[in-house]
Amino acid sequence: MKKLKRIFSLMIAAVMVLAMNVTVFAADTTQYIITINNNVANDNESHTYEAYQVFSGTLTTQENTKILTDIQWGTGVNGEALLAALKDENSTLNSYFEDVTTAAGVAEKLADTNVFSDNNENAKAFAKIVNANVTTTKATSTVSQSNSKQYTITVTGAGYYMIKDQDNSLDNDDSAYTRLILKVVSNVTVNPKASVPIVEKKVKDVNDSDADLDDVETAPWQDSADWDIGDTVPFQLKGTMPSTLADYTTYNYKFTDTLSKGFSYNSDSITVNVVKSDGTKVEITRQSKITASTYDDANGTTITVEITDVKKLTGVTVETTDKIVVEYTAQLTTNAVIGSLGNPNKVYLEYSNNPNGAGTGKTPEDGVIVFTYKVEVNKVDEAGDPLEGAEFTLEKYNATNATWESKTVVKGDKDEDKGVVFTATGIDDGWYRLVETKTPQGFNSIDPIYFVVEATHVTSGDLDNLVLSALEASQTESENQNKLTGNDVTAQFTSITENGSNITGVTTNVENRQGTTLPETGGIGTRIFYAVGAILMIGAAVVLISRKRTSER
Repeated sequence: MKKLKRIFSLMIAAVMVLAMNVTVFAADTTQYIITINNNVANDNESHTYEAYQVFSGTLTTQENTKILTDIQWGTGVNGEALLAALKDENSTLNSYFEDVTTAAGVAEKLADTNVFSDNNENAKAFAKIVNANVTTTKATSTVSQSNSKQYTITVTGAGYYMIKDQDNSLDNDDSAYTRLILKVVSNVTVNPKASVPIVEKKVKDVNDSDADLDDVETAPWQDSADWDIGDTVPFQLKGTMPSTLADYTTYNYKFTDTLSKGFSYNSDSITVNVVKSDGTKVEITRQSKITASTYDDANGTTITVEITDVKKLTGVTVETTDKIVVEYTAQLTTNAVIGSLGNPNKVYLEYSNNPNGAGTGKTPEDGVIVFTYKVEVNKVDEAGDPLEGAEFTLEKYNATNATWESKTVVKGDKDEDKGVVFTATGIDDGWYRLVETKTPQGFNSIDPIYFVVEATHVTSGDLDNLVLSALEASQTESENQNKLTGNDVTAQFTSITENGSNITGVTTNVENRQGTTLPETGGIGTRIFYAVGAILMIGAAVVLISRKRTSER
């Protein structure tokens, strides 16, 4: 689940009835409870809220309406400094407060809803000035024992209170600082407005042996894929905007993306776009700060894409419904991890999270995983014993151009259990043929073996759940990818599992048979011919000797 961030809207009381002439009054010791319900989905960050009394006063009720009178500066602010800041010539509120001299006068100005309404720019400016002039006197929240998303603050005395997150309490968390001012005249419950950006990383997956699935442009973005080593793999980073973007004067936005060691980043492929809700794209690549750092350890390559201020982009006005989309490619290399352990890649987003000042939030990581596999061919004779002298090529069918493309096959050592092992590393799903290019002496050559590799992996979800659940291969007919049945099957494939659960590839035995000794013309073979010949020769010799003896007599 992606965490959401919370940022509270500014709330200012619409009406305050003032008693300007009362200068002496008894302190209000009545306690009131401010309840803050954090109902933001997926926001699991813990908050510490603080309440500062901006104005104090006397609470009365007239005709079922609660009224605050006898307004003075509250204990939570330095009233003199606050008034001076409001009247400063550099303040955007100067014209409203230039003639004001008391807390009651400030409150009277705030009650003008034509000037100060909930969450308008003047109200935000007033909140910032208050925040810059608070004292150390405050009330702090406690979290409910029965509901970890409910907080309460107990305050003493009615008045106007500013509620805020404790300074520096949410830096680098996936949450936002509250900006909230309330007139507290009794117990009150706050249901805060909240919104945070969300980041996702995606990858495309194609089967280049299938004409219906080989188009990278139309392939969907998903969370897992498998590719051949040497392939160019497309990646996408996508971030949303908070619905409270207008509350910020500036808004920083920075992707930090990590490619695992099995990828080589193509720096000239990267694009950055603002994507509107109707799908319209506005490219901002040149307005983005892009860096890439390659490390010689397990971290691989880190890519950062930063927009210093989303609100100052030229050529586009970013709205709350817009997305920032980064796309690039990377080549899968021989450093890739083979099998179900895969090659994970992650991204997180850092963003402005304090509309009252400086502050940066950080989303949880989101990730994808890319798999690649191997094929092992074990060369044996009819008895299943290792057979030397063979050579193979492995070819994959490319549906785009209807050709067979060669893969690298490495001959290994003789294994008494497996045979002579030939390995092709870094393949994905698709249609293959194994061709024997050199036949062991004294053995018959084999026809090419056609087979299909099929992988099953979870394509959507959190990174930990993106598992390779099955990897299979089946021999096919040479003319198409229909599976063979019965006696036609000459190569039986099984999955290779290493270290207990890591599925790394598929394997099969390939058997060569010795050449047959054929009979000669005449029917029963050379041995009978030699035997008869010997008998005839012996008979001829006996006749010759007998005739010679008769002649001598």
